[in-house]
Amino acid sequence: MSFAQSSIIEPASGRPADACVIFLHGQGGSGYDFEPLFHALALPAGSNVRFVLPGAPMRQLECRQGARASAWYDAAPGENAGGHAQQQMVDAVHQVEMRIESALAEGIDASRIILGGFGQGADIAAQTALGYRKGLGGLMMLSTALGTMPSNTHDANRHLLITMHHGRQDPVVGEASARQRADAFTRMGYSVDYHAHAMGNEFCADELSQLRAWLVTRLIRTRLVA
Repeated sequence: MSFAQSSIIEPASGRPADACVIFLHGQGGSGYDFEPLFHALALPAGSNVRFVLPGAPMRQLECRQGARASAWYDAAPGENAGGHAQQQMVDAVHQVEMRIESALAEGIDASRIILGGFGQGADIAAQTALGYRKGLGGLMMLSTALGTMPSNTHDANRHLLITMHHGRQDPVVGEASARQRADAFTRMGYSVDYHAHAMGNEFCADELSQLRAWLVTRLIRTRLVA
């Protein structure tokens, strides 16, 4: 099953992109939901970063008692994906890999491609990034749904930098569980930058500021001033 229509934010500079952020929304959302977030980052003038915000397919979800909603896979937050949900995760990873290949074909170096997501979108981003065959620029996991831990890892991304953000008052997935997931990545040998915020299952100004600084460090050419 293919993605729904993607939202794409081209560099405000008007020049061709030399970096790319591919960011996946959570269950029930759409790529368009995150346009305001990435516009609000206000990256330095002259930066050439493209944001690709794919949309998940509409599905009839067992985890929602048969209701239809956009979802990368059919599982509730914190639930391991098994059976048909596991295959849906595999299909979603393949689709993200196609977006990476498209960026590479345009001449963007793999080290300047960052994957990220919110909720179960963060889980798909992690599955893709840690198993990809070329070294990527980083992984952003926001309010992760804490699904199945990645098992298909690749040495090319053994030292991938991960930033994780979660709300202390998140009613969907408790912050303690998110911290445990960060610790699990650390035990696997990854460098994890973990932040807890005074918020629920959402965004806040501190999170936005920290994400901007993290992205500027990894994607903005040194000649630019942040």
